[in-house]
Amino acid sequence: MTRPLYRHAELDRVLNPKSIAVVGASPKAGSFGDRVLGNLDAFDGDIYLVNSKYEQVGERRCFASIASLPVVPDCVAVTVPRESVEDVVREARRLVAY
Repeated sequence: MTRPLYRHAELDRVLNPKSIAVVGASPKAGSFGDRVLGNLDAFDGDIYLVNSKYEQVGERRCFASIASLPVVPDCVAVTVPRESVEDVVREARRLVAY
């Protein structure tokens, strides 16, 4: 079964995000979550950190879940261990309105 191709408008939130959630953000130097945050240093939009283990990572507030964010982010960077990836993707998918 083939699926239809995505149109540019449907991909705009991912290609030109105004907000990014980093699920699995971590204060541990060298961790995947830490490296992703470092790569976002020049990003002009809003960055939301998600990790239920921390109230704060660096100077930024950390949220317990994607659902607890004040907005639905345009893009979600998943930096959790592989065992948790599917649950994170499912949670993010539930929040997206088409």
